Amino acid sequence: MSNLAPLEDLIYDTLRQGRIFAEAWEEAALDTSGSLRRLYPVTITRLKEGDCLEDQDTDVLKCMAEAILEARADIKAKLGEQGRNDRDYLCARKIELDLLMVYFGSFWKRRQKVFDRRKTEELYGRLF
Repeated sequence: MSNLAPLEDLIYDTLRQGRIFAEAWEEAALDTSGSLRRLYPVTITRLKEGDCLEDQDTDVLKCMAEAILEARADIKAKLGEQGRNDRDYLCARKIELDLLMVYFGSFWKRRQKVFDRRKTEELYGRLF
């Protein structure tokens, strides 16, 4: 007997987390750059529509995670500066970015779980 969750449940969880991440990404309004930046809106649209397992989004999602980490590092550096009078804003922004990273991590973990599960079923089918 298997302890694996049904693939349908894994996909459902991934879809929901993808949508949560996409909505949080839009609310965070990160100032992004890079060659894949123009693809962010397309990926976000797909996530909001439930298309959370597109292979073409993998590199874009990795770049989005890097953008979040860069924004967090920038905020941390600013928080370390003496005499800033916008500390309340910076603290709130850091919390927002921390939460965005949690949403991303949760989505990414579930997405990888679906990929792993599909690969498991493929390998199992070949072996047995």
